[in-house]
Amino acid sequence: MSCVRCCRTGGAMRTRTVVATSLALVMASAVPARAAAPIPPPPPTASMVVDVVTVSGSGCPPGTVLVTVAQDNTRFSLIYNSFFVQVGVGAGPLDFRKSCQAVLALRPPAGFTLAVSGVDHMGYAFLADGATGIHQASHHLQGRPRPALISHPLIGPMDGLWQATDEVLIEPVYFPCGTTPIMVLDTALRVGAGTSDPQTTTSFVSLDAVDISYSSSYRLAWATC
Repeated sequence: MSCVRCCRTGGAMRTRTVVATSLALVMASAVPARAAAPIPPPPPTASMVVDVVTVSGSGCPPGTVLVTVAQDNTRFSLIYNSFFVQVGVGAGPLDFRKSCQAVLALRPPAGFTLAVSGVDHMGYAFLADGATGIHQASHHLQGRPRPALISHPLIGPMDGLWQATDEVLIEPVYFPCGTTPIMVLDTALRVGAGTSDPQTTTSFVSLDAVDISYSSSYRLAWATC
């Protein structure tokens, strides 16, 4: 794997593929006029804390996931250091797919509650002509039904960073005040040879951070209690 990954930093590899999907779409033929929504308050100045409850899966072995919180409390991010799938020369029979589930406890400052307003994902892909990759992700509150994974396809040939954004297009759902929300984050990667020749080529997709500050970043909206 290491010899394949070293090609990520060599040559003129500046292809950038951007994929955008939405967590929810609201369509209506007629929407009655209503007063403008109130302007949400700025993020609190006191620090938010995110505790890791559990992390498990083939894409996130122990010690390979770091959770960070932005200083301005506008987002928290997961950094994966070993979330990598490959197919073709040098790949094992199970290397084409991996997954990870992270369970996090969100602890907002006193007097505030929060909601996830969107998610940004970023990684790297090297796909031979004809090869394909896919990134899938979802998040939900523990105890609630797991939503369907949102898929972000990647098509070869490709050699560069990829980015996917999941937007919440309806109003964010705020957690009840005075609670510690437990969020479950599910993520999966897959790569396929497609019409490329796996006997002579290698294709891979990663969700790890080499020259970027996050792998998956969860944007936050705030409200006072």
